[in-house]
Amino acid sequence: MHTMKLIIIILINILCSIHLSGQIVITGVVMDGTTKEPLIGANVIEKGTTNGTTTNFDGKYSIVVKDSASEIEFSYIGYLSQTILIGHQCNINIILNEIVDEKTKKIKEEKIMGIPVMKPAIYLYPKAEQDIELEIVLDGKINTTYPLYHDKWQVKAFPSGRLINKDDNLEYFYLFWEGDKYLDSKELDYKTGFVIKGDSVLHFLQKNLKHIGLSSAEMNDFIVFWLPIMQSNKYNFIYFRIGKDYDLISENKVDPKPDTQLRVFMEFKKLEAFIEVENQELPAFQRTGFSLIEWGGTEIEKEIMINNKKY
Repeated sequence: MHTMKLIIIILINILCSIHLSGQIVITGVVMDGTTKEPLIGANVIEKGTTNGTTTNFDGKYSIVVKDSASEIEFSYIGYLSQTILIGHQCNINIILNEIVDEKTKKIKEEKIMGIPVMKPAIYLYPKAEQDIELEIVLDGKINTTYPLYHDKWQVKAFPSGRLINKDDNLEYFYLFWEGDKYLDSKELDYKTGFVIKGDSVLHFLQKNLKHIGLSSAEMNDFIVFWLPIMQSNKYNFIYFRIGKDYDLISENKVDPKPDTQLRVFMEFKKLEAFIEVENQELPAFQRTGFSLIEWGGTEIEKEIMINNKKY
């Protein structure tokens, strides 16, 4: 027995970082069992002690435990906890699974049928060089950001729209994110909009985005992204969420608060034939003071209602 214990201790010393006191450094990653994405802020506790830590933005953790007989408990709100005996391990990666009752399961299945929020681009135009913080408020899930988003963006903004991200000190010209947002059937019931042929989308977007108030550069970014997706469709049903109507998708917390904000979110659905719909009235935006401009959109593949008919 003593020989076996000695061998284990030697192996641990070879494989793990050991403090002079005999304590062991344990590292690893905690992930979601469904998405396999990192869980941020998961609790990692040496069982029976107050010694603990939480996972970082990448789901990683590092904890110093008493010895190889210690147990670590991994937990996260809404997830099943796990307790692991250290033994001879020094790198422990954990997958936690959500606690899902039948009601929650039904809601989650419905929300999977939500819409992708594609490429919101946020432009900032202060009157003078200014430090700005911006937080996305979304009842949904953020999948991708650029630059990386750590609960909020912190940037130095210039009147030209140029941004210096404080996290990496690199230059950007807008803040980008993509995610998922659930919209129920009543929010996909349209009374107005536009039905545009695929080969007419370019002219339609140029005309209407200019009227709404996007600059040439912003309009160019918008069209370059969406035109390849829309122009091959026979017809496109198009609806713009503008201003407060955009808040249904997401909101921004900005410090300092902009003097004016233009936010345009385009929802469109591929159609095989022309349908009649009353044209949506589009406002014209005037920029004054510190302006925030944002655009995004989504292709809706779910069933929608247009003038009380399903498409």
